[in-house]
Amino acid sequence: MTGSLQRSYFWFWWLGIVWMILFIIPVHFIMAPLCILGFFWEPAWGAATYLNRIMFRIILWLQPWWTADLNIRLPAEVADLSSGCLVVSNHRSHLDAFLLFRELTHMRLVAKHLLFFVPVYGHLMPLLKMIRVKQKDPASYLRAMEKVKQGLQLGHRVHVFPEMTRCEPGALRTSAFQRAPFHAAREAGTPVLPIAIWGTDDIWGKGSQKISLGKKAWAKSLPPVNPRDFPDSLTLANHVRSAIDTAVLEMREIALAEEAGAQA
Repeated sequence: MTGSLQRSYFWFWWLGIVWMILFIIPVHFIMAPLCILGFFWEPAWGAATYLNRIMFRIILWLQPWWTADLNIRLPAEVADLSSGCLVVSNHRSHLDAFLLFRELTHMRLVAKHLLFFVPVYGHLMPLLKMIRVKQKDPASYLRAMEKVKQGLQLGHRVHVFPEMTRCEPGALRTSAFQRAPFHAAREAGTPVLPIAIWGTDDIWGKGSQKISLGKKAWAKSLPPVNPRDFPDSLTLANHVRSAIDTAVLEMREIALAEEAGAQA
């Protein structure tokens, strides 16, 4: 592979082209009707999330740069679709959302409002019951957190990036976690499922549209946490943050060992 394509805008545009081609027909003729029906009949929305996962798996499978070691498992207490679950992860790259949608169904994502204008897919996000939040808008944030709590009470899986923004490339520790989503989980009485992510920023980092070949993404789910085991939402948030930071460092060590073995 030539050096010009090793880290290139070409792969960003290739991702966009595949995205457009694969989503145009399923979005308009299959997923959208299922989502609309899902507002009246929950299993239709669930079926739409399964189709969403299939589409993201195909999109990533068609990317020459996509290599990942994913170990995301749902224990019984969070796999049950009759009870809610707050899913939280560190945020390293736009790829994090691709990775999550590739692995999980029946999940609502809290996302910045600009993503609701992404061509082809953006108008589907409210139909998939994603939760919109405007950056630097406290009122929008409070409304989003209320929707998080309502979703959890309805038995949905709701995902939040509690850092509320992507980290700088190569960061080894997460930024402070917002308390509000953990407060929502405590009020709803639902478990928290932490997911740790490493390496996605090496592929597609913050502040750049260049995508790199030869890099690997890592992700793994951690044991679910019962919010009622903690005296308040801040203690809960700090516990989950510490668990994710520890897992990130462990994945980094594994990644470095793999790179050293490949170079030996």
